[in-house]
Amino acid sequence: TRTLDVHDLIEDVTTILERSINPNIRLIKRSEQGRTIVTGDPGQLQNAIMNLAINARDAMPDGGVLEIGAELTELDEEFSRQCLTEISPGTYVDISVRDTGQGIADDLMQKIFEPFFTTKETGKGTGLGLAAVYGTVREHNGSITVESSEGESTVFHLYIPAGKTLDLPEKESCPTTADNTEQKTILLVEDERIVRDMAQALLTELGFTTIVAENGRQGLVAYQENRDTIDLILLDSVMPEMNGAECFREIKKIDPQAMIVLSSGYTQDGVVSELEQGG
Repeated sequence: TRTLDVHDLIEDVTTILERSINPNIRLIKRSEQGRTIVTGDPGQLQNAIMNLAINARDAMPDGGVLEIGAELTELDEEFSRQCLTEISPGTYVDISVRDTGQGIADDLMQKIFEPFFTTKETGKGTGLGLAAVYGTVREHNGSITVESSEGESTVFHLYIPAGKTLDLPEKESCPTTADNTEQKTILLVEDERIVRDMAQALLTELGFTTIVAENGRQGLVAYQENRDTIDLILLDSVMPEMNGAECFREIKKIDPQAMIVLSSGYTQDGVVSELEQGG
């Protein structure tokens, strides 16, 4: 947890999106550096923004406008009482993700933050994205709202308590001459394309060679073909075809010493606890 500028998170997310989304989607970013300061976990907050952006992308298969913004706002007592999570009145950073897509039907609005609820076809989504976003805002003492018109548009607002406005120094680039990363290879197994692209871009920037796979079955094949060169495996826990736990077990059968980091956007999916218990 540290003091950070949401503006920088939005810059990072939009950089990935610009390389990944349908060219028929117009991407707009709206934030002012130095005025959107919060205290929090940059990875969690960036993933929350990315999750919302992924949903917005999927809601616009024929193109549209995706706008990601952040601004300071004052929340009063009446607004605070109506929020999904208990928050105090005060100054917040409003992180908004708006699309001109298909909207959300009224009968689904009460379910969208439930774990494993998804309107996507089988194999296209786990239903954990919005549940993870909800968990992130709760951990940051914030709240989330959604406004949607079926067939027209949707906007999500994440309200995170604001920190003091700072004159921030320019971001220093990560060292890439790394004694630690030279000739190191990571196998990245992640089913969500934008998350996969973002992770690959960050790992490449840090100097790692990256092999990517779209699901557990592909990840297992990639490991079998490249096991002598792979130093670390980054493995998503919830995926179609073969989930993280199954892939983990199969890789460990091949090499019990294989180094694997199992990750999840939702801490209660049960996979980690299952493996810890020897399941």
